[in-house]
Amino acid sequence: LPNALEPEPYKEKKFDKINVIYTGGESHYFDLKTISSTIVRMNELPDMRLIIAGYHNQTELSLKFWQKIENMVIKNKNCVFKPRLPLFSYMDHYDVANISIAPLEDNEFNHYKSPLKIIEAGMKGIPIICSDISPYKEFNNIPGVMLANNQKEWYNCLKEYSKNPELLYYHGSILNEYVIENYN
Repeated sequence: LPNALEPEPYKEKKFDKINVIYTGGESHYFDLKTISSTIVRMNELPDMRLIIAGYHNQTELSLKFWQKIENMVIKNKNCVFKPRLPLFSYMDHYDVANISIAPLEDNEFNHYKSPLKIIEAGMKGIPIICSDISPYKEFNNIPGVMLANNQKEWYNCLKEYSKNPELLYYHGSILNEYVIENYN
C-alpha cells in the first residue's frame, strides 16, 4: 500500500527560535547517531532549537533506547524533549516545528523504507533535511527536501535555514503542495 495522509492546508509557523524536530521511535537510535556531532555543533546556531519527539511502547527496551538518545544529545544546549505520544497522535509533534530532520543509517534495511518522513513533514508544511539515501534520494529536486551525505552537509543545511529563515516558509509551502498533490 502506498503511504498517504489526510491533507492539511499550509500554515506559516513562527516561534521564538527555529524549531528543528526529530521524530521517531526508539528503534531510530542508530539513525540519529549518524548525525550526533551535527547535533552538538548546532550549539553554534543559537537561533535553532532541537526538539526530540516520538513514540514508544512503554517496554523496558524502549525506555533504554530513549535514555541512550537523551544521553547522546545532552551536549546540545538548545535541545528539548517532547513527551512521547501514542502512535495515533504522533503527527501532533510536527505542530511545534519549522523544519524536520530524518537521518537514516545507510544500510540495506533502510533502503527499503518508504519516504514517510518527507510525507509527514510536507503535510505539516515544513521542509525536511534527510540522509542522501533511498528512500529519500528520489526527492532531491523537490524544494523543501534537502539531502545530506555527511556531518558537514547536515550542518550546512541547518545553517542555510538559520541564515535564511524565510526559506523555511517558502520551502514548507511548496513541499506541502507537492505532498498534498501526490500523497493524500
